Amino acid sequence: MVTGIRAALETPGWIASKRLAELLSLPADAPAVPRPEPGRALSAARGALRALSWIPGGRWRTSCLYESVAECLTLRRAGVPAAVCIGVKREAAGAGQAGIAAHAWVARNEADTRFHGFSTLAVLEELREQR
Repeated sequence: MVTGIRAALETPGWIASKRLAELLSLPADAPAVPRPEPGRALSAARGALRALSWIPGGRWRTSCLYESVAECLTLRRAGVPAAVCIGVKREAAGAGQAGIAAHAWVARNEADTRFHGFSTLAVLEELREQR
């Protein structure tokens, strides 16, 4: 549980710094046999984020990005390979404007990097470089 609470406390610092890039890919030193997920620590991280988000003027949010960073930190500290994915997709919007939706989630393996039609930012960077 302490691992999850610690991850929640550190989340704004990771998001506001260049260290966020460290979480955007699966670790190269992932164990061959995945370890079990730390369910109680993950619950503690989510609960701590919810509680911290109520602090007036605080740095914590309950957005998908904050939740994903806290989850990824908790999983990695428990020895579970994880990466934060940030993606975008087009959405229908009114008044003739195309909308864009953004979402963050945690991938535990390469297959998890796709999420309900979202393209990860890494994919978008590759497409931009091809132009």
